[in-house]
Amino acid sequence: MDNIKTDYVTLWIADAFRNDKSDMENGLCVWDVPQENYFYKDKALTTLMSVCDATLDKLVNADIIMMSPIGINSSTSQIDSAVSTKLATNLGCLGSFVSDAKITNTNIFNIGYSGTQSIEVQVMPQPNEVRILFLTIDKLPIDLTDIDTGGKAGHVCLKFQYFNQNQYQVSNSPF
Repeated sequence: MDNIKTDYVTLWIADAFRNDKSDMENGLCVWDVPQENYFYKDKALTTLMSVCDATLDKLVNADIIMMSPIGINSSTSQIDSAVSTKLATNLGCLGSFVSDAKITNTNIFNIGYSGTQSIEVQVMPQPNEVRILFLTIDKLPIDLTDIDTGGKAGHVCLKFQYFNQNQYQVSNSPF
């Protein structure tokens, strides 16, 4: 595996709450990622990003899909969708959370990141901004505002894999 280098960057939901570019009420989290957060300073031509771990506040009672416009090779196909539920076509799925059941006599739900198989999207090397949209399975935004905590608790850990440029060639073939 000498040809693969990996960076991990953890993003906190509460930090997105403090970013003016975020729209927490409509499920949009935006994080600025400084270059010093990346260990490997040499940029690669081919970079894959995936969510390797994530948590959300246990008070969120919904199955949740994480979408992002950052992926070069990911999109949303909605040919037969109603106009009212159409999303931007540049949004690609990064993963999902599944809400199992409400814990008896509480307002807490068992919710877990269902990262059984990582979705790897090609991105520009070492992005300085990451945007993730949290949606229900019905394409409705998840309200992540919470006046008591300054944003729902949780995190998203991103894995960036850089591949040796000498091992890959751009193909002009349509297949």
